Amino acid sequence: MVETISNTYYQKYVDSLIRDQKWLFKAEYAKDDYYILKCAEGINCQYKKRITVEKEKIELPDNHALKEISSLIFDNEVHKLKIEVNNQSHQGHLSNEELKPKYELRSQGCSDFGKLIIKRLNLHLKKQVERISTLQNLLQADYKIHIPNSQSLSNYCYQLKQELFFKEFDGTLGTFESLSSNYSFEKASSEVDLIILDINKDIENFVLVFTCKHFLTHFKKQNEINQPSFFVSDTTFSLLRNNYKLLIIGNLFY
Repeated sequence: MVETISNTYYQKYVDSLIRDQKWLFKAEYAKDDYYILKCAEGINCQYKKRITVEKEKIELPDNHALKEISSLIFDNEVHKLKIEVNNQSHQGHLSNEELKPKYELRSQGCSDFGKLIIKRLNLHLKKQVERISTLQNLLQADYKIHIPNSQSLSNYCYQLKQELFFKEFDGTLGTFESLSSNYSFEKASSEVDLIILDINKDIENFVLVFTCKHFLTHFKKQNEINQPSFFVSDTTFSLLRNNYKLLIIGNLFY
């Protein structure tokens, strides 16, 4: 046994190995509760690390760096890591000049830990400025390590949105009907889950109406107290320029 790390996350530990450029490694294989990492600084190097992962339920103290992440995203569940190494020595390594560009390549883009937080918080559905500030607040001092720049964050959020929402979406009427059944009112599990209320199937006057329970609740309250409803609308220039009809309308709440 080399060391034991408590109150952390496996992804955070592995990311630190990459971002801090302490060790160039690759994942050899993984099981449900442990991972084997192999040294990649030499072609024939046999040095390996075994990381055993135990999940622990814990209420972290208020001043702990992971307090907010643990409660909001992981339901107060953290990882306890046991780090072991084999008895093989490092050998046949690349020179520092050869390793430097490999380290630089790995330090770009969103980290796995940052990606996990984005998935758990659905940040791919929020505005750029809001999701950056949210991640910065949660990751605190580690922000720049895990989310190095806004461009990589934007790229990953776009890819995630395509993967989760537009996967196998071809824009045909049949796909919209399938999408409508997947995002019905009954299937919305939270106040901000997407709900598709109606589809006008007329090809010449196609209309897709979507909302969420949060908006519907406030809209109902406004009607009950005769409060004026405020609407915002937006048109996407790139779509209009290409002759796509798109008008986004929604309630504006303060």
